[in-house]
Amino acid sequence: MFDPGRVSIERLSGSPRSPWGRWRLPLLTAMLTTLLGATPHREPALRATAAQRAGLYHRWAIEGLTDPTVEGRDRAVKNIHEALGLEPDNSDHWLVLGQLRALGEYDGESRACFRRAIVLEPRNLPAYLELAAAWKREWLRTLDTLAISRAIGVLDTAATLRPRASDPWLGMVPLRYEKRDYEGAARAAVNALAGYPRRPEAALAAAYTSFREGEIERSDSLFRAAIPRLDPTLARYFQQPTTLLGEGVPQSGWEGLDPDPTTPENEFQLEYWSRVAHAFLLFNDAERPGEDARLPIYVRYGAPLAAATNPNGTPLFFRHPAARLAPTAGREAGLGGNSSRIPADFPTPVQVWAYPELGMRVVLQDRSLHGHFQSQATEDFDPSARPDPGILARREDLLPLGDGDAVFHRLPPREQRIETEAVVARFEGAGSPRLLAQFEVPGGPADALLGRWVVSDRSGKIRARGEQRLAITACDPTERRGAQFIAELPPGAYQVSISVQGDKGKRGLYQTRVSVEPGSPALALSDLVLACGDPALLVGGRSARFDAKIDARSSGPAPLVAYLEIYRLAGGPDGVSHFEYQCDVLRAAPPEPPRKGRASADTAPLISTSREDTFVGAVRRQFVSVPVQSLWPGRYRLEVRVHDQVADTWATRSTEFVRE
Repeated sequence: MFDPGRVSIERLSGSPRSPWGRWRLPLLTAMLTTLLGATPHREPALRATAAQRAGLYHRWAIEGLTDPTVEGRDRAVKNIHEALGLEPDNSDHWLVLGQLRALGEYDGESRACFRRAIVLEPRNLPAYLELAAAWKREWLRTLDTLAISRAIGVLDTAATLRPRASDPWLGMVPLRYEKRDYEGAARAAVNALAGYPRRPEAALAAAYTSFREGEIERSDSLFRAAIPRLDPTLARYFQQPTTLLGEGVPQSGWEGLDPDPTTPENEFQLEYWSRVAHAFLLFNDAERPGEDARLPIYVRYGAPLAAATNPNGTPLFFRHPAARLAPTAGREAGLGGNSSRIPADFPTPVQVWAYPELGMRVVLQDRSLHGHFQSQATEDFDPSARPDPGILARREDLLPLGDGDAVFHRLPPREQRIETEAVVARFEGAGSPRLLAQFEVPGGPADALLGRWVVSDRSGKIRARGEQRLAITACDPTERRGAQFIAELPPGAYQVSISVQGDKGKRGLYQTRVSVEPGSPALALSDLVLACGDPALLVGGRSARFDAKIDARSSGPAPLVAYLEIYRLAGGPDGVSHFEYQCDVLRAAPPEPPRKGRASADTAPLISTSREDTFVGAVRRQFVSVPVQSLWPGRYRLEVRVHDQVADTWATRSTEFVRE
């Protein structure tokens, strides 16, 4: 057995007969004996105790953890084995041996060493962390659900033993998040943030779990506090999104991409930051540094709906593109080529990430055979590796960048989402057109709901905003809550954004585009809006109040009620306006177009009513009531035509409804 008290001096100093050895030997002897606590003037002191020799071997092995060479790693393994030969029950020796085995990618042996260290010292926190990291590494490579459960179990035990330590809680956050235990991940992040040592990564974990829980303000403040404290290499991903997203992000910044302008925070930016934070905590491996293709894919498209290892139908091999070229063509292209060599297929494990909601399927190859995945190497572009453009065009809840280079969400996660419905109608005002927006959400008397709205023009400039608490609605006072906003706007194109904030971070968002037309001197009508209640009770004097029937559904024997305003009726010689309005109910979508030269019965009104009236004034606020109880269930269109009998002019408005 190697004896550092005797042999190491000659090994380090050379022959004692040489001039070099004559002066170096006493110096090294004094240094070593001083290190081991011996007296240089006594020969027996040169023979160190077993514990001292084991400690020296242990230090030499630790130096091998930072030696990238194979020889240095082998020397470190031999040194730690020497230490274990002297102290087989030393937990720290087993921990270092496990770390060396993990660096050498002997994963099974490393886990056995970490388990042995825990058995020898049940409160050895680094051993728990290393064992959990080893199980996480196994899960990331194989997607074995038992491996991730074991990693969570090890970290949970470590957190129980050392509840004030931040590292076990921090390691637990991405794993519970991947198991869709979002509440457990949020609790772990809170404990990591409160524990020691204070790590900026703990603030990242608390920030992205807060975003997932709907705590937008807290998430934004945590991110902004944590990012400046990060390592510059990691901080660059947060501060320079083009690093991972390419050029899809506008150079002007995030402002033009904010899906919810009703809040001061930018939800698009927060979702990007959350993806980066989670991907880093999930895929970062201190024992095997370096990123693979999984991190940028996760940041661009989020978590896959499903993932599989080596699925049926996917080739489990890799062939270099040069192998498909003729020998001469390969050499001319600079890719090699050998006429005497048969093209070889190299085996490679495969992971397939499925995004069916995007029409997308990503194949990742582990060409290193050690858990470092790369995008599939193909001769031609694989269209399934990018989102389906048709799906992106139909999904209004998605926010794609470029041609599908990345996809984010306009709406909150479904379990955090408040389904928000709204109707936006245009009316004329005394000075400028008026825009009325009424929105509703599910809610009872005990729900505290806050509504906000913002109207912005094409340049993104905000023209109107407001907020108020939601109240009961006339249409459904027990199950729905709603509010109305009114703004005067100049003619132009606008985007209306309405958000609702509820309890426990729940959020709702509704957005639509509307064009406000300038007034004309001729007869004109406002938008036709379905309303709730009895028309006789909704009009008083020269004002009208109504609650819009946002769901546009009619059931039971009650008639269908709608509201509109009539502008610029011509007055007769006596100053009185005479007009007639006709209400027709038609099928919303005829089954087939009428034949040429022949009217179709489907285009004829199913119900038609009319009425003549007189009026004195500038604006006629009109409720119409149509009996629809005889209609079969289906979708229909209500059309109101107004005839100014004095000027002999016509104006028409229509809206759709569903008969149940």
